[in-house]
Amino acid sequence: MIESKPTATKEQAMSLKSTIEKRHTTQTRLAQKTGIPQPTISEYVTGKRPIDNMTVGTALKLMEALNTKKIHDLM
Repeated sequence: MIESKPTATKEQAMSLKSTIEKRHTTQTRLAQKTGIPQPTISEYVTGKRPIDNMTVGTALKLMEALNTKKIHDLM
């Protein structure tokens, strides 16, 4: 039986979700802090929108709002 591995997008989505949870925040609060629409954040968290396609500006807003200097916390 072949075991399926999570795709990079799924792994990245799990990393972003984990970072949001570790910061004890919600997607709604993150949207308010960053100006990024909550549905967009949700798409990143669920893997429907590839994090690899995130703009630098979006990544920087998320990093600042999540109080992290590590881009890997988003990916």
